[in-house]
Amino acid sequence: YYYPRYGWGTQLSNYFDSTLKVENLALSGRSSKSFATGINENGAVDDSAVANYTQLKENIKAGDTLIIAWGHNDEKTDSYRFTDPNGDKDTAGSFKNSLYENYIKLAQDKGATPILCTPIVRRTTNYNATTGVTTWANNDVHVANNGDYAQAVRDLGSELGITVIDSLSNTKALYE
Repeated sequence: YYYPRYGWGTQLSNYFDSTLKVENLALSGRSSKSFATGINENGAVDDSAVANYTQLKENIKAGDTLIIAWGHNDEKTDSYRFTDPNGDKDTAGSFKNSLYENYIKLAQDKGATPILCTPIVRRTTNYNATTGVTTWANNDVHVANNGDYAQAVRDLGSELGITVIDSLSNTKALYE
């Protein structure tokens, strides 16, 4: 069996009527950095990412909403995907800087509305059937590289006055 690699964005249009068009440009395995720079999870030039990021830059317009959901692969320590969870929107190489420079600023400059999403939780097998409690390792909730990627998203949203959907908290509660 071949299962396509995709995330929740592929199903988003099922929650709206036909008057709203969802353009899902996400690609599995990419980070906020590697998607914008056109590199895949193996470090090679990725024509799909180049095309999708170009489409985003050229087609986003006033009245659009850009849902920005990164962090799941920004934790990877390879040079082409890693973004530092520490630092602010003006710190080169930081997660906040990548979100701001590659997505938020792009949307705002075109008159579109950015919405930030924290990453969803990772699968975990740390459920204790006797106690009914799930324990979450740092990696499961995107605490890595001496920082917290989900919190960085929350903080950036607060700093810039941008709506944040806390997918991490929502999926954690759903999982539990």
